[in-house]
Amino acid sequence: MSESELTNLWLIPTDDIKYDDVIDFCNQQHHEDIDLDYKSDFPKDLENLLAAFANTQGGMVIIGVEEEEKSRKPIIPPKGINGPDDVIRQKIQNIAFDNIYPPLEADISITKNPDQDNYVVIIRVDPSNLVHSTDRRKRIYIRSQDNNRGYELASLADLRWLWNKRESSKRIKEQLIEDAQRRSNSDAIRFSKDGGKEIWSFSPHLIVSIIPAFPKTPTISSTKELFEIINAIPQVKSSWHSVVRSVPWQNHHWRTNKLSVCLSERGTFPFTQYIEFGIYSHCYFDFQLHRQHVSSLPLPRQTNEECTHAYVVLANLEIALKLSSLFYKSTSFRWPVIISAKLTAIENLLLHYLSPSKTNTMGYEYLSKPSTENEIILFEDELNASSLKDQIEYIVNESAKSLLWGFGVSWGTDEIGKWLGSFVK
Repeated sequence: MSESELTNLWLIPTDDIKYDDVIDFCNQQHHEDIDLDYKSDFPKDLENLLAAFANTQGGMVIIGVEEEEKSRKPIIPPKGINGPDDVIRQKIQNIAFDNIYPPLEADISITKNPDQDNYVVIIRVDPSNLVHSTDRRKRIYIRSQDNNRGYELASLADLRWLWNKRESSKRIKEQLIEDAQRRSNSDAIRFSKDGGKEIWSFSPHLIVSIIPAFPKTPTISSTKELFEIINAIPQVKSSWHSVVRSVPWQNHHWRTNKLSVCLSERGTFPFTQYIEFGIYSHCYFDFQLHRQHVSSLPLPRQTNEECTHAYVVLANLEIALKLSSLFYKSTSFRWPVIISAKLTAIENLLLHYLSPSKTNTMGYEYLSKPSTENEIILFEDELNASSLKDQIEYIVNESAKSLLWGFGVSWGTDEIGKWLGSFVK
C-alpha cells in the first residue's frame, strides 16, 4: 500500500473514524514503526508510550489489535477491549493530563465492533516542541521500535535534542511577555489628558501576566475569533466592599494586534490600564496605581511622602484573575499556566493598608514604612488554567501576604488573614 493510504487514517477526523476504517487499515498490514504501535490490551504504561511519541515525531497507538510477533503486523480480526466507551475515553484523558508533564492533548477515537460487544481505540499524538516526562517528572522517554515496550529512556544525546525544543518554547513565552509589555508602553497609544504619558511612566504599576507554561503553537485560530471571544465576556467587577472598579470600565473598546486583542483605557484616571489577550492563550494586565500624598489622608501623620492603597492593588488583581478565568472557560483551555503578579516603580513609596470597608475609629494610621525595593513579586506559580476560578482566593491571599511583607508590615499569617477577610463580601 502507498504512504498516502497510511496517512489517510491520520487525516480522518476523529469523530468520523469507523470500525471498517480500522479493518481496512489492518488489512493493509502496516508493521509497527517509529510512529505506529499495536496493543492487544489496554497498556499499564500508556503514559510512557504517549509521552515517547510526543517527544519523538508523533505517533498512533491502536488498542485492541494484536500483532504477529515476528513480522510485527496486525492480526485480523481485532481482538478488541471491553467498554464502555465513555469510561475508556475518560481513562485515556486522565492519563494524558495527570500522568504526563506537561500534559498531552491526545486525539482519541473509539469504535465499536458491530458484531461483538468490544471496542478498538485509536490514540493519535502530535509531535511536540516540549519535553514530556512521566513517573512524577522523573523519567523522559523517546520512541523506540527495537523493544517490546515501544519506548526507552532518553540518552544524553536525546536529552540535548529535546532540550533544544524546550528552549524554543521558552523563547516563545519570553517573546510574548516582552511584546505585551512593549505595547502597554507604546507611544502609539494616545493619552486623552496632557501629561498622561509622563504620569503613566512614573506611576507605580500592578502587572499581572498569565501565560501557558509551555506555549508551542497558537491555540486560537485568528485574532478575529479571539476578538469575538473577548467581546462576549461580560464586564468583571471587584467583589470587595466599596471598590468601584471593573473591566472594561465603561464600554468595550477592544482592538486587534497581530497576535492579540487589547484594551487601552488611558483617559479614565484613576482607572488607567492596559489589558491584552493573545492567540497563544496568554493574558497581560498593566494597572496604573494612584500615588497620593499622605497629608491628604485623614491620618495623624503630617508628611509630604506619597503612598498607594493596598485594597486597589488587590481589587485589580482579583479582576485580572476573574477575567482570565472567563477567558479560559470560553476557549476550553485547561493546560498549565504561569501566573505572575508584581508591583513596579514603588521605591520610597508607602502603603496605606486600611480596609476600604473599615472606619478608622482608633486613629491607627495603617501606613507602612517606605519601600526599599523598586519591585515586589506578589505571586508566581504554575496552576492549571481550568482551575483558575477556584484558585482566585488562594492567589489573592498569597499576594496580600507578599504585599504587606514587602512594605515592612510585620504581621503574622493570622493577622493577615483577619485583615484580608475584612475586604471580602
